[in-house]
Amino acid sequence: MDLQSSCVFESLPGLSLPHTMKLPSLSRFASFAITAALLPSAHAALAYTGGHGDIGVAYEGPGDLFLHLHLGEAGDPATVGGSPVVDGEYEPEDIDITVPAAGEIVLGTAVTFLGATSGQSIWLLPASASGADAIGAPFLGWATEELNPGDWVGNITFTLNFVNAPGGIGNFAVWQTDGLGAVSNLAMSTADPGADVLSQAAGVHDHYNVAFTKAGLWEVGITVSGTHVTGGFVSDSGTFRFDVVPEPSTALLGGLGLLAMFRRRR
Repeated sequence: MDLQSSCVFESLPGLSLPHTMKLPSLSRFASFAITAALLPSAHAALAYTGGHGDIGVAYEGPGDLFLHLHLGEAGDPATVGGSPVVDGEYEPEDIDITVPAAGEIVLGTAVTFLGATSGQSIWLLPASASGADAIGAPFLGWATEELNPGDWVGNITFTLNFVNAPGGIGNFAVWQTDGLGAVSNLAMSTADPGADVLSQAAGVHDHYNVAFTKAGLWEVGITVSGTHVTGGFVSDSGTFRFDVVPEPSTALLGGLGLLAMFRRRR
């Protein structure tokens, strides 16, 4: 399969989208009280809530592969901590990738690669820009565009190391579908021990569906690796954070964090 081809998300059979959850408004006094309470935690991760972004990799020199989040691009800024960002590079643990309440899907049939049964809810980041925009979610991709294809032997691999689910229970999966909505590439799944590698050529960019079976904060450990023509085998690891249906206070904290968060650029 050509991993460079665009991927349009098609709903799985029998899925239905619930109404978007409406959050209660806060009085000026309540907002001030919450803000004051959160000030000591201003160094927490920033919330990435919309726009284009990639789990990306760069080669910084001999032995130095850099796994990071590349958020925003010209014409399609990302929203980070409530503000637009273009070409921002962040350490994985410095960002909470938001999966909104509107991303909830109630399954009409069982989905075995998620270990999910009919009637169960999952939360989805769609693989298409239109799908992400429709639910107000980040349009998250996987990119090796910062690598020169002529500098690498074979593909670059993103390997799933571990997943920490909320409360220690839940499943996570990354996959692509074909034009009919059938799964064409199951890259990662905690319900399928054989699915733990996303592989693509250097110099490309692609999108996958990403789903979770439980609301809450998830941690996903990934190692990226490849063989450089002169530098040999190189790798880097990081832990990506996904906040599935974040609490209102979490979104507020993301804005406060802009005052203190250091954004890494190389």
